Amino acid sequence: MITSQFDNARDAWNGNETTLTPAVANAGMSQTSYSPLTVDTGDLPSGATSNPIYAQPLYVASIQTSLTGCSPSCNMVIAATLNDTLFAWNADTGALLWSRQGSSGGTPGTVNALWWDDCSGTGSSPATGFTTLPFAGIVSTPVIDYTLSPPAMFLTSLCVPRGSTNQWWLHKIDLTTGHDLSGSPVQITGSVAGSNNADDEASGQIPFEGVRQFQRSALLEVQVSGASPSSLIYVSFGTGISEITSGYHGWVFGYDTSLNQQFAFATTTQGYSASGSPPCCTNCAPCSTAAGCCTGSGCTPGTECCATTCVPMNGSSYYQNSPNWCGHGSGIWMSSRGPAASTLSGTSHAFFGPGNGGFQQNNYNWGESILDFTLSSGGMGTTPAKSFTPYGGVALSPPLGTSNCPNEGSGDCQTTAEVLNLNDWDMATSGILLFTDSSSNNWLVTMDKAGYGYLLRQAQSWSYAFALGDSYNWFPFGAAQTLCPSLPNPAAADCHRTTSLAYFNPSGGTPYLYFWPWKEQLSAYQFSNNSAQTGSGTISASGGTTVTGTGTSFLSTFVPGDMLIAGGCTPSTPGSCPIVTAIASDSSLTINQNLTASGSYSYRGYFINPIYDQHPPANAVGYPGGLLAGTSNGSSSSSAVIWALVAKEVSGSYTSNEAVRTPGVLFAYDTGLNLQWYSSDGFCSSSFALPTAVDGKVFVPTYAIGSGSNVCPTSGSPVTSGVLVYAPTP
Repeated sequence: MITSQFDNARDAWNGNETTLTPAVANAGMSQTSYSPLTVDTGDLPSGATSNPIYAQPLYVASIQTSLTGCSPSCNMVIAATLNDTLFAWNADTGALLWSRQGSSGGTPGTVNALWWDDCSGTGSSPATGFTTLPFAGIVSTPVIDYTLSPPAMFLTSLCVPRGSTNQWWLHKIDLTTGHDLSGSPVQITGSVAGSNNADDEASGQIPFEGVRQFQRSALLEVQVSGASPSSLIYVSFGTGISEITSGYHGWVFGYDTSLNQQFAFATTTQGYSASGSPPCCTNCAPCSTAAGCCTGSGCTPGTECCATTCVPMNGSSYYQNSPNWCGHGSGIWMSSRGPAASTLSGTSHAFFGPGNGGFQQNNYNWGESILDFTLSSGGMGTTPAKSFTPYGGVALSPPLGTSNCPNEGSGDCQTTAEVLNLNDWDMATSGILLFTDSSSNNWLVTMDKAGYGYLLRQAQSWSYAFALGDSYNWFPFGAAQTLCPSLPNPAAADCHRTTSLAYFNPSGGTPYLYFWPWKEQLSAYQFSNNSAQTGSGTISASGGTTVTGTGTSFLSTFVPGDMLIAGGCTPSTPGSCPIVTAIASDSSLTINQNLTASGSYSYRGYFINPIYDQHPPANAVGYPGGLLAGTSNGSSSSSAVIWALVAKEVSGSYTSNEAVRTPGVLFAYDTGLNLQWYSSDGFCSSSFALPTAVDGKVFVPTYAIGSGSNVCPTSGSPVTSGVLVYAPTP
């Protein structure tokens, strides 16, 4: 598959790069002679001044075509835009190979924009429907199946027929021509059984409503030999309109490669009832100052209405998301990152992360969770095989929405699904990343918007109500370990917004997870050698902080920062258990506290030993933080580069409005986070769009390109958008 973040593991790492190295980056990168690859403005919606690219550019090596400029083969780079247009170029010359733009075909070899074909010439690329974008046609990153004949690209588009409402379409595009293949496109429709009391939902059925939904997460294709169908295209939806007032849902659709729908699944289907655990209120409307919110009385701001009782919320700064408690919400957006997939023992697993919305432990409402769909030769899972929802050790009592936390900012309270929902701290804001450690254990890692990370074994049974500190199942890192306040330019209040992860496992070294939070600098956590193990042994104590063992393998088991569980300590109590500070030999450890008693021990490892860029950019990183892509020649650390696309601070302030265009910069770091190079060209960042680093080049999607007053205009005549192409300076 050719897909977002390089592969279905979503590790954002290309380990097949032979040209780009730290030394090459340090010597200088510059735009190629044919950069930028520009996209026409086409038939822009009223008021639009550019044709931004939000999807990650996709690179196809050695495609066989008869296209002018590519015969008999060439390397191709493809861009999809917010105006429902597509462009394919020769990645080495910049020659336009084909495009889908305009309403009349345009130049020879082009075909109509997708919105024109989808709406039969009676509509437009939508100018409304997503509150923070001026228009939105193709937002998510497509997926390419190169095994099909001809190779095909699957993508979703949005159009608005005149006099009608938003329609979502799934396309199957011939990469060699740009045209739709037979049977394409199909409109995405469906319904599921459910019980809700919203006005627009028929009794017993919840319909998919295009006007309420938004397709941002990258598409995913999963293949399983012997299964029927043998491949599934997963398409997931969140919302682009108000989370507070809209009765939206999260959706997952499964299609085969012939575009036949195999299943539809909604993340929230249970209405306002007292069933499930925790229970829902009988009325979950947000309160206002008006009398009558609750029967016989009025509620004041900062409370919600549950049955006939006004219930205090968690303080005065909560995100008033109350309508999403029961039977609504739980959209899948994951900062536009794609759902991840892996194959374990012949079964493929597809992982999704619903955000703000209702959660009940009743298999109906799945807000603030991680969901695992399965596909095997024995059948196709159309509902989650298992799920994980953070509880954090806080005992809740009805009604839902209240908490026993005396201070919602305290460590015991940050990770409940209820608190995540109250504060708009969506689960899986970073996307989902999968990796396999040196012991062949398979892991899933994600971060919520509060900066908490969750480390889950893919094959392990998951559940609700894991206790705080249960590091075998999840582990808080990032802001939760006070990393943000410890940095040179702290901004802890917004450090939580991490929207991109990258993972590198170097040969002979220890893996690192890289991330760049909003307003902070590029950071990383080391992944302990023993995180996958639950081993034990016998030790003796000598000299207080020196521990010796017999028949042990300390050198291959531990790294500094690991926890040694010995002497009756409690792992969930901070500071209770000794931490390994040095490993002298296979039979000798140094720890950070005295251990006087001999006996048995076990151990735990985590994401530990944080590192961060010691020389951050002069302007702090704006919303939504650094967007990462890694390259290396195999597992060689000396060849590895972390490429980071960031939006800089604007006028001394930050904004989370994606429609505000901000200057973009591309950075190159080595694995130790030493800055090697950064760009100085004028372009506007495309918010959540990731760069693609491959075959000696870095492809950067933009909102607009220019210099001086033409960079990031807020009004005026149309401006150029496109893909910048960086390569080593000749």
